[in-house]
Amino acid sequence: RVTSAGTGHWHEGEPADRRAGQVLRGHGYPTAHCAAQMNDDHPAADLVVALGRNHLRMLQHEGVPAERLRLLRSFDPRSGAHVDD
Repeated sequence: RVTSAGTGHWHEGEPADRRAGQVLRGHGYPTAHCAAQMNDDHPAADLVVALGRNHLRMLQHEGVPAERLRLLRSFDPRSGAHVDD
């Protein structure tokens, strides 16, 4: 199971960003998404992916063990590891 959640409540209840929806549709993925804030289930996930270093620190503070935490861009060796907000 794959889920998505933010570290804050700022976009909670909103649909996915229009640009993200276009990319998802272009690759045949569903776009029915509603933004949610992290809950108690998320830190227990097998893998937690953080967008940037600030999110990484927040997730570590929430108790996500380092061995289950990765930066999104770490999956692409050609990119820089951090995504600026």
